[in-house]
Amino acid sequence: MEFSSKQDAILKEAIEFYGYDNQKDMIHEEIGELLLAFSKYKRNPTAKRLNNLHEELADVKILIRQFEHFFGPENIEKNILFKIDRLRTRLIFKQQLRHLEIKIGHLISNLYPSPIFLNLDQLVALVSEEEKNEAWKNALKKINIKGVDFSNVSGNENLATLLNTWAHYYNLSKE
Repeated sequence: MEFSSKQDAILKEAIEFYGYDNQKDMIHEEIGELLLAFSKYKRNPTAKRLNNLHEELADVKILIRQFEHFFGPENIEKNILFKIDRLRTRLIFKQQLRHLEIKIGHLISNLYPSPIFLNLDQLVALVSEEEKNEAWKNALKKINIKGVDFSNVSGNENLATLLNTWAHYYNLSKE
């Protein structure tokens, strides 16, 4: 819902009248109530709790709009546009990664009847190159592989391209 110009004028007047510090305290309180409403609704999703959740969302939205007037809506709008664009990009990468993971899973199931999965999240999360190299060596050793050559996969030339593409999107999704 967009606020009408009349509603916006009331919200702007409210932050000017009550002041930044009072409204800052109020938004802390309202966000706390919103978090509690989410918790209660998650635990026991009743119509009454959903209505309470809606009320708390409205309170927070009204206070956020007041702070938009205080800090300047154009600055906040610029950040909203940036963050939504970043979210869109992340969603695209995640969707492409999911698609590639499915394709790789199909290819692997054709190559190996019982595939062995490595936890790539843990390998990527390692800080130093030495840790990464050691983790990869241990992982490859466990599955009795001396090394990985994506450029020459027997039976399917597209697998190398697919694995490299997957690795690219996987790394982007971790940024």
